Amino acid sequence: MINKVAGVIAVWLLLLLAFVRSEAQIAQQPLHLYVASEANDTMGVFDEEGTRQPTDAGSFYGLDGAMGMTYDSANGWIYVAQNGPNTVSAYDRNGNRQALTGTFPNLDFPISIAYDSADGLLYVVSHSSDTVTAYEANGNQRLLPGRFPNLHEPYGITYDADNHLLYVTNADGTINAYDQKGRRHPLHGAFADLRAPCGITYDPSNHLLYVADQASNTVTAYNADGFEQRLRKHFANLDEPYNIAYDGANHLLYVTSVGNNSVSAYDENGEQQVLPRAFDGLDEPTGIVAAP
Repeated sequence: MINKVAGVIAVWLLLLLAFVRSEAQIAQQPLHLYVASEANDTMGVFDEEGTRQPTDAGSFYGLDGAMGMTYDSANGWIYVAQNGPNTVSAYDRNGNRQALTGTFPNLDFPISIAYDSADGLLYVVSHSSDTVTAYEANGNQRLLPGRFPNLHEPYGITYDADNHLLYVTNADGTINAYDQKGRRHPLHGAFADLRAPCGITYDPSNHLLYVADQASNTVTAYNADGFEQRLRKHFANLDEPYNIAYDGANHLLYVTSVGNNSVSAYDENGEQQVLPRAFDGLDEPTGIVAAP
């Protein structure tokens, strides 16, 4: 009987060890941060410590007014919203531009983009026409029953995979929530204390939304219903923060500042992290996305 129990324990220990090793391997997978500089139409690729990585393959050719970006985990492509040609371009992670069958029609100063992993659609914000348009991965427009009403010079957009909602920031200091069909979703909170919200991202580990506010030079956290959440720290040293990327492997938030051409890293409580490198060579960094 003792030998049988010992055997069962040994099997469980082996399974636990295999699980720990698997988790460790996942955590060690390298993550890259892609940062678009609008002023010189370039894309910088960095590791989590801020060290620039080589991009000799494609070098993200053809950028023109690059703003928001998103990563499509299904095909491994990075989509960049560009206000110069009023379109969205797709690149692989080596910077090679991808040929698409669609053209991302009906955009007017596209400024941000979000990927919905549930339905595989890309949602693009047009700042000048107060619209959000849905597209398939190849750039073909998908018509929705809802029309994303009540937008006012929208800026940022993010997808909340837990509640299947899209959140859009507006220049008038408001944030609207919509379902995947473009219908307005009611909220009990009001996303208070925002003056000029731009970038927004969703953190699935704590179910909070983080909003970059250019006017107050800070990032504020809210729950999915729009109520502000008090954090231990205050996202220090930001200068006109524009966009936010969430690093799920390390539970960090990377924020671009166009005022001082920088990217800063913070934990989920707003405490700034000291990085070995400094995300060099940026010129008005706007878009940022994390991808493996």
